This record gives sequence, structure tokens and C-alpha cells, in this order.
Amino acid sequence: MRVETQRCREFNHPEVALDLESDALALHANVLLGSIENLVANGEVLKPGETFQFGWLTLQIRALDADRLTLFEPDFRSPTVEYVPGANAAIRHMMVQLFTLDSFGIERARMMMPNMRQTVMACERFADAPIFFMTRNEPINHTDDSGWYMGCMDPDHDHNTHETLDCLTLYEAVLKRSDIAQWIMLPTEAKVFLSPNGAPKVWIGEDRCALQPASFVDELVKNDML
Repeated sequence: MRVETQRCREFNHPEVALDLESDALALHANVLLGSIENLVANGEVLKPGETFQFGWLTLQIRALDADRLTLFEPDFRSPTVEYVPGANAAIRHMMVQLFTLDSFGIERARMMMPNMRQTVMACERFADAPIFFMTRNEPINHTDDSGWYMGCMDPDHDHNTHETLDCLTLYEAVLKRSDIAQWIMLPTEAKVFLSPNGAPKVWIGEDRCALQPASFVDELVKNDML
């Protein structure tokens, strides 16, 4: 399904068109299209070859035809980022991330979205650990560091030595374990505990965030989809 901005031409700017995988994604594409229209209305000029940040992903701007632009997104296949047409993953991730905040009663205004090239510290076993945790501290460097730390729950695995830790880009970490993308927008002082049995457990600082009944994450848990 194709969706397209409608207001860019008012500012003598090419419209941006996207081909999406499903009608469901098209319903949520308005956030992306609206952000583009607002940038253009505020004087930004999007040009082929430049990049555009949406959520945690960096999208490429390319020419679609003589009159319109389009977006390309990472393909999620290798650490060397290759780009493919569309913004399906970007929109899907944003949908899931917002619904996850809602599921734990966390105000969307508290969202702190990192970007895909920022780093995380990860235990060498986190990708395969059935039970693992994520914690977000104040970044050392807000440009390069996401503040996230991820590790297994094995009490015999020492997380206090460099030999057992990897410094990864957030994109590399999601390639190793795709389910972390759902949680990466949580703010500083967030703690998440995930296991194959039972609902995720989330704290912001000392405050436990209750999973809301019939919410997005609650339904995932009930249907064994987490």
C-alpha cells in the first residue's frame, strides 16, 4: 500500500511517498509522514543522499521519481548496514515501542529514544540467555552511548570483567536479539527482566510498573508471543 505526504508541496518541496507491507502499518504511518511535513514546514529541505531519523533508526532519503522522494531503511541482515526500500521496520518498531509504554502505564513523554549507532554494553551470553535483563543508566556520552546494559541471569557468569562483556552498537545488539527493540526507548533508570515464563517485569528507578490488563504486552503474554 502506498502512502504519501500531502503538505510538502505547499512549501515547494517534493512530497515523500512510501510503499508499505500492510494496511495496519499504513494506519500508523501518519506519525512518520507528519514528522516529515513538520520538518518541511519549518524550513528543512530533504535531499537525496541525506539521512532522516525516525525513532531509533536512521533512514536514507532517495529520489523516487522526478517529483517525489522516498525512504530506505536498514535491512537487519548484517552488522554492515545495508538499506532497502521502505520504512516498514521503522514504523513497526515505533508502534510496538509506544504500545509497550502504554502497557506499563508509562507516559509517552518519558520516552528516551536512542539511535541505532549508539553503543550498549552486553554480556557475551545475552543473545542466547533464556532469562536476561536490561538496565539503562545515564549515558557517559549522549552522542555515542545509549546507556543500556544487557546481561544474562546466570549467577556463575561474572559481569564485572571485560572478558565477558562486549561493546556493541544498538543495531548489532538487535541483530543478535531482536526482542530488545521493544524496550530500548525506556528512560534512564529503567530495568527490565525478561523470561520465557511469565510477564516481563519493569521498573523505573524504585517504582515497579504494573502491567495493565488487556494491554498490548498483556495480550502478547497471554498468547505466548513474548
